[in-house]
Amino acid sequence: MADNKKRPKQPETEARDGAHAIIVTGTAQAWHLARLDMARDVIDELAAAISTTEPDNDTHRRVRRVIESLNDRTLQEWQAFVDVATSTEMDRDAMLKVGVPEKIDLNDIEQVVNLMWQGSLDVRQENWGVFEVHAEKDRTGQSFNLTTPFREVRISSLPEGTRLIRINDKRHAATAALAEILSMIRRDLRGFSQGFNSTQVWQRMAFQAAFYHKAVRAAAKTLPADEFLSWEASLPARHVAMHQKDKKTGLDAEILDGPRLIVELAGTARAQQILALFIVARFYTDLVNECEREMFEQREPAWVERTVIALTEAGEIMDRAIAGYNTALMAFYRLPSDQYHAMTILKPVPRDVPILAVIPQGTGATPVELRLAAEEE
Repeated sequence: MADNKKRPKQPETEARDGAHAIIVTGTAQAWHLARLDMARDVIDELAAAISTTEPDNDTHRRVRRVIESLNDRTLQEWQAFVDVATSTEMDRDAMLKVGVPEKIDLNDIEQVVNLMWQGSLDVRQENWGVFEVHAEKDRTGQSFNLTTPFREVRISSLPEGTRLIRINDKRHAATAALAEILSMIRRDLRGFSQGFNSTQVWQRMAFQAAFYHKAVRAAAKTLPADEFLSWEASLPARHVAMHQKDKKTGLDAEILDGPRLIVELAGTARAQQILALFIVARFYTDLVNECEREMFEQREPAWVERTVIALTEAGEIMDRAIAGYNTALMAFYRLPSDQYHAMTILKPVPRDVPILAVIPQGTGATPVELRLAAEEE
């Protein structure tokens, strides 16, 4: 039997303690969510209409049957959404366990759909899985994958003998977040570039940059103010000095100074990760815009080359920095780097602050392979 109480309408920008959100950008995903939300709106209207009538008359009974049918429809649409939105059986089961979101909003500015739940949920949270993007504009007729950052890593999947060290240095954690995002973007870029010409690759790169930029701006709106040191939810402002080029590398000063900016603003690990994604997404978007504006006559082959070089250089700078942090932390605990691999984990399961997993060498797998196995378990 349907619940005749009208679902509470909440302000679009409201974010409460324990609130939990997912950002949706795919057309197929949005289609099922729109049908689900429309069915729920009709349920609300029908429930309100019969609330003042006698419960045993024929009209009341017929309306109740329609409400029950629409409730079944909402569950069917949710299952259809989960089928197209998740890429692994684990992710699918986790989403079904979460259940239908309490609120579905279209963000007109960012052109994404926000799904909201209230309360604390011990399941995968706002970022999960792999997004499959339909490449309509590059004339390949094929889809390509964009990985979401900061996937959860199950500690129980790591090899026996692994030492777990909490990362208490906020700058260490911020640098790890930037390094992970830059690595993820370059890995996806290599994947969707195989077998395609520079024009098609550039269109996918432009989509990739815009995708993360829109998604992170929407995700940032779910952060309550007390996750920021200033107790004011705000993304890093663009300063003229930060948009200047570093004389040595030619990169934007903001990406190189990213760890400091994050530490100055973020009060939690989750806020650090969203701010890191924002800084990298803005850096990537600026690269795309600069190429098209300043190298217009050279076209896509030169644009791809320049952007890949900049992403690679920024990533290598963060990789060297995080390697230094990891080596120093291992040395403090007297764990020699020639006997162990170091792997930063920003979202460990069970939940904790970011940790450094120090893995004995000779386990038969690289840290990257171990991370992927722990994510997919």
